[in-house]
Amino acid sequence: MSTGERQHRRGARPRTPPVGRVRCTDGVERDVYEDADGRQYVVGDQGEKVYGLWPGATSTRPHAAPEETAPSDDKGDQESPKKATEDAPEEVPWEGPGATRRDRESHRGRMLALLGSLSFGLSVMAVPCGLFGIPGLGLGLYVRLAARRDLHKMAEGGMDPDGAPGTRGALQDATLGIVLSGVGIFLSAVAAVALLFVYF
Repeated sequence: MSTGERQHRRGARPRTPPVGRVRCTDGVERDVYEDADGRQYVVGDQGEKVYGLWPGATSTRPHAAPEETAPSDDKGDQESPKKATEDAPEEVPWEGPGATRRDRESHRGRMLALLGSLSFGLSVMAVPCGLFGIPGLGLGLYVRLAARRDLHKMAEGGMDPDGAPGTRGALQDATLGIVLSGVGIFLSAVAAVALLFVYF
């Protein structure tokens, strides 16, 4: 038994069991131990812990099988971007600035503008003759409701916004038509009552 091995045996030995055994460059076989941090060391001639690699050291009697490395979850790594994409909120193309839906309804701006103008014309004639106020009032109410509904759809993106100017014009004409038709009907009613008092 060499002097180094005798000194090694006389030195302080760890209480933990060795994890292997190596032959160092001085020809002495030494037990390999592992500390709490997982670092391996051998006990030197003076009983000190010697860390690191030992030149020419070869393992002769391992006491424990090497720890198996957990297989990398390549599939999970590949699926993680996909999962992150699925979890991300879906971007709606037509909600972007200046974008509109392709399945939106066609606007009725021209038709409503025409009906609004007709309602306004009937209401003007209703002032001297209240009979024109009845169709003018009914048409004005329809145009006003339809125009407000269409403008609301355009604001939500459900209808083509190109008809917004004509729809707003129809709304204004219908509002004036309703007022003038009401005035014409009222004046005609007052005139009819006055004639009844005069002739009867």
